[in-house]
Amino acid sequence: MMNHRSLRHFAGFALALAVIFCGSTLFYANRASRYASHLQSIYQSALSQMMGSLSSMDTALEKTPYASDAMRQSLAADIWRESSSAAALLSSLPVSSDGTEALSAYLSKTADFAHYLLRSELYGGDGASQWDTLSALRRNSREMLDALAPLKEQLDAGELLFPDPVLPGDGTFEASLTALNDGFPACPSLNYDGACSDHMASRTASALAQEKPASREECEKSAKKLLGAQAEFSGACEGRIPAYLFTDGERTAFFSKAGGMLLSFCDPRDVGKAQMAQADAIRSAEDFVKSIGLTTFRSGDSTMNGGVCTVVLSDAESGAKAYGDSVRVGVAMDNGDVVRFDASDYLMNHKARLPESPAFFAADARALLDPELSVASEEAVYRLSAGQQDVLCWEYVCNDESDGSVVYYINCETGQIEALELLTETENGTLRR
Repeated sequence: MMNHRSLRHFAGFALALAVIFCGSTLFYANRASRYASHLQSIYQSALSQMMGSLSSMDTALEKTPYASDAMRQSLAADIWRESSSAAALLSSLPVSSDGTEALSAYLSKTADFAHYLLRSELYGGDGASQWDTLSALRRNSREMLDALAPLKEQLDAGELLFPDPVLPGDGTFEASLTALNDGFPACPSLNYDGACSDHMASRTASALAQEKPASREECEKSAKKLLGAQAEFSGACEGRIPAYLFTDGERTAFFSKAGGMLLSFCDPRDVGKAQMAQADAIRSAEDFVKSIGLTTFRSGDSTMNGGVCTVVLSDAESGAKAYGDSVRVGVAMDNGDVVRFDASDYLMNHKARLPESPAFFAADARALLDPELSVASEEAVYRLSAGQQDVLCWEYVCNDESDGSVVYYINCETGQIEALELLTETENGTLRR
């Protein structure tokens, strides 16, 4: 039986534990509270900066109808910068992407369209007639600013809080911003040569436009030829390229419903130690695309990863290589088998092209190159613009003194430099930047 002395020791120990427990609870609660307050401050700052960028963008949009050609370039640069900044700050707020989808799309589209107009002014594109459309975007920026202003006032007054598990409030900023997003007006229709153009959402597979529907049975025959007799139908998918799915164990193959063409193939097996050279893998990739009927393709870059050599091959049916019409073939380096294949870019972009005579000759294009570089190769190629349009270019691969390579793409119609790329050869293949 516990004596009085032991009881006093036990009571003292229990009291000490209680004090330690209460102290630690208060310490960590205070620490969590300070952290939550710090987060609220960070979000407040991000919202203030976002509204500042929105305000600057709105002012620039308001000025565009009155600006001269030279001033328009400056305004387009301002709109591009401020809308990109506002989009980045919006994404940093503690709100789900679904709750800001319309707002984010508007800011991204405005930034992309302003960049397109700026580039058109500099490179002689067809954007001159579309400046009025840019100023029409102001209605959306003004509505966004007007709706955010009272939310900012409520946040400043502590009547509204950003989502936080430690400091619950009567209302949350997320719910208010989601309501603004859901009622946000639709953007004006924008069709231009850019990534956010309205036409991009409605693109279909141009290579399959004239193809007749292929039955599931026809595709299954092709699947058995590729995967083996045990291949079986496992489902169908829609999307931009509707397709049938066939499987054999873990191996999968998709065949397009239109035309029955091989869309993709994957064999996820473990790849052993390399037993072949990269040049042999490239030849295996070339043989594979010929075996499925793609006979006018030429190989380009290749990269190594996980024992698989991925080779990019582009169609050259018109005589000029079309980079948009590309397929990717993965070859296992242990035995040369094809374990990956993806033709989605080719099926989306391919179309019949007639041989073209460049208006801007190669001799004139060479004059635009850095004289310190030596030209390693020269050819006419089709390069995709941001809006997935064909641009016929002279491609010059040039070497510099440091063993690096620079690739020039010079527009065959305008003579303008469309793009520059830096090539670096690594142990895993060619790196383009």
